[in-house]
Amino acid sequence: MIRQLTKKDKDIFFCLLDEFYNSDAVIKPIPKNYYENILNVLTDQNSSAKGYLIGDEKTVFGYGVVNLTFSMEAGGNTLWLEDLYIRKDYRNKGFGKQYFDFIFSTYKNVNRFRLEVEETNPKAIKLYKSLGFEFLEYKQMILDK
Repeated sequence: MIRQLTKKDKDIFFCLLDEFYNSDAVIKPIPKNYYENILNVLTDQNSSAKGYLIGDEKTVFGYGVVNLTFSMEAGGNTLWLEDLYIRKDYRNKGFGKQYFDFIFSTYKNVNRFRLEVEETNPKAIKLYKSLGFEFLEYKQMILDK
């Protein structure tokens, strides 16, 4: 089961955010005071960003976040795959692949799918490569305000 995040999912979503952003899969955690704004953006029907929950009939055990944007290099729309987190006990059971199948079928009019991955996460890299993702050859830069 993959479904869109709603405000009613606040407790489980915040718990999953805590787990992911305090894991080895990220460089540094995000401040907890961001969580409420993140939920508001991801559940706003007018937002280009969407959140999805991953689970089965009984349990939610993961989430994904995407953001639709435009890229000159891609010649059109790009879907930024912001986050993908699946709890440890549910990994290597096909849920990551199921999530990507859902994303690829939901966002058919996208020219490029883009994501970040830590070099220290070989299982994620293996999944992404099996789906056809390749590494970019340049570094990204940011300016936080």
